[in-house]
Parts: sequence; structure tokens; C-alpha cells
Amino acid sequence: MPQSLLVNRRERLRRRRGSLGIGEQNWKKLRAFLIAVVLGFNILGAYPTPGTVTEEKLREGTAKGELARWVRRLRAFGVDTDAERLGRWYAGFATGLNRVRDIVMSPVMPFMDFTGTQQGWRLFSLPNERPHVLRVIGERKGKRRVLYETWSTSHDFMAGTLEFRRVRALYNPSSTGPPNTYDAFVRRLSERVFEQRPEFDSVTILLEQRHTTLPGDPEDSKHEERFVQTFQRGR
Repeated sequence: MPQSLLVNRRERLRRRRGSLGIGEQNWKKLRAFLIAVVLGFNILGAYPTPGTVTEEKLREGTAKGELARWVRRLRAFGVDTDAERLGRWYAGFATGLNRVRDIVMSPVMPFMDFTGTQQGWRLFSLPNERPHVLRVIGERKGKRRVLYETWSTSHDFMAGTLEFRRVRALYNPSSTGPPNTYDAFVRRLSERVFEQRPEFDSVTILLEQRHTTLPGDPEDSKHEERFVQTFQRGR
């Protein structure tokens, strides 16, 4: 067999083995298909959803007032509706859209959960009337000092880091509680405090829940300290 033919045969075998044995052209098509599938699921996963909406939530606080405003707007265009019917329709629409998205994404969600590559995000359909404030407190000989507090200009220890949106996601709670990264986050934060402020004997980190009100409404002075963790130096 001529040397050139032998070389060409070896090259063809090498290409076939390097493309999963299905041929180079078929491998290119398969690769393009897989990339298209991944891109398609990422686009679907990134499509915004209305979030969790219930008829009960629409009867409370800001949501109640917002629903009443939409009723007036729709009636101005000749739509016959009221707060109860509009709230029932919107809650059903939001639930249905969330369910459709969950069904479509179900084939790839185990992989996305395992790799942490979820792309989903939700629209702010309802304002959060009870936001949480992160507070970091150092204590020395029984005296406590607030080192950091969200939105505070005077207690701004590590504010540049703690207010960065990707760091904020490590501790900012949802309606079901803080994320599963919260415990590791507060422990690491306490270590940073002891490194930079060695005079403190202990560090307490907590999330304080507050009730925000609309302009003109009386302020709610009730605050609730939640998810409190205290760390002692050297432990």
C-alpha cells in the first residue's frame, strides 16, 4: 500500500475516533445542537416571572392600594372589574406562568441546581414592606458598638464589600428565610472583624426586620431581630 494512502487512512481513523466515532461532520452537527439546547434553556430560564403572588397578599398594605389603582385605570378604559376579580385573575395568571416555566425547565433543573447555574429571576410584583437590615455589633468588656448597619452612613465597617450586590445575595433573606450561605457568611464576616478590629471580645451578626410604610402613613417603630449569631474570639 502506498505511503500516502496509509497516511490518509490513519488520518481518517484519527478524526473518527476524535469525534466519538460518528464522523467529523456528524460530530459538528451534534455539537451545534447541544450548544443550541443549552442556550435555549438558559434563555427560558432567564425569562422573568411574576414571582409568588396570592390573593391574600393582594389584600394587604401597599398591594391593596396598588390593586385599587389598577381597578380605577381599567375602569377608565371601559373594563368592568373590581379588586376581588382583578386580584383573583392576576394571582391565577402568576401561578400559571410560574407552573409553565417550572415544567419547561424541569429536564435541566437538576443539572442547574448541582452546578449553581440557575438563570431565573423574578419581577418585583409586590414591594417588600418588611425588609431586613444587616447589623454587625462588636462587644468589648460588656460594651457593645454597632460597626455596620445597612443604609447607615455612620456605621459603615466594610460597607463597600457588604453592599456589593453579589455579596448581599449571601445574606439577604427571602420570605422563607436567609439563603443557605448565611451561616458560612456570618462566620467568615466575624473572622474579618476579629482580624481588623482585634480589640473586640465577641461579634454579633443579625438581620433586623423593619416595617416600611407609605409616605404620609405613621411609622411603625416595631423592629424584630432575627437570625442572630454571636461569635467569641478564638472559638
